[in-house]
Amino acid sequence: MNVLVAEELVLPRDTESFFLKSPTLTDFFARQPCSTWPLQPFSHPKLERVAVHCSSAYVADFMSATTLPSLTDLAVSSISYHDSKMEDVLNGLVHRSGCRLRRLNILNGWSHEKRLLEQHKISKALAIPVVNCELDWDNMTMMHELKTEWYEREYFVEPKP
Repeated sequence: MNVLVAEELVLPRDTESFFLKSPTLTDFFARQPCSTWPLQPFSHPKLERVAVHCSSAYVADFMSATTLPSLTDLAVSSISYHDSKMEDVLNGLVHRSGCRLRRLNILNGWSHEKRLLEQHKISKALAIPVVNCELDWDNMTMMHELKTEWYEREYFVEPKP
């Protein structure tokens, strides 16, 4: 399995055992995941795209517990760069993992002006080339790209000779 998209996923406290069952997993999208807090630290060498949409406390716990060396794209909900804890959590994830984020998507309901301000601050502070603030999980850029890949595989399969 390369892609896992789930709603209301219950992660075990020993999260690493959950992820070790899918060593080829590259994409993990979870809306409203829950677990027995706090999560135990875990690592996954292949995860490239991760999206976690839930409370800011869970997002911070998830990012503090993970080491993801292949991570390039991250989408999280309900964070503000004005929250120094979140700044530390994002910095910690990137430095601990040794990854190079090329894109960060933040899912929130901020005004357009606040979204632009946050995008600029985060991009500059963390040297992330693309920071987007988006309003809707189902229509966020990363989810749209994932759905496009699914449709292409499903409907545009080349005929076998």
